[in-house]
Amino acid sequence: MVIPKYRGRGIGKRAAMECFDKHAGRWEVTPSIGSRSAREFWKHVIDQYTGENNTPTDGTFCFSRRDGHDTQT
Repeated sequence: MVIPKYRGRGIGKRAAMECFDKHAGRWEVTPSIGSRSAREFWKHVIDQYTGENNTPTDGTFCFSRRDGHDTQT
């Protein structure tokens, strides 16, 4: 979570993408339940990271590292 006064500067997005890049494999990200802003943030970040190649299921985004080592489901 990014401290409110630092939100909107791309810090959270950069941190998430660096983490995805550093750790190969399949990812599952579940935004805070009931938080529309958290869901919108993660949808934006994950759509950008995967080229919109992800499918949220029951509120969880499932995807693989973008270099193609893993297959998307």
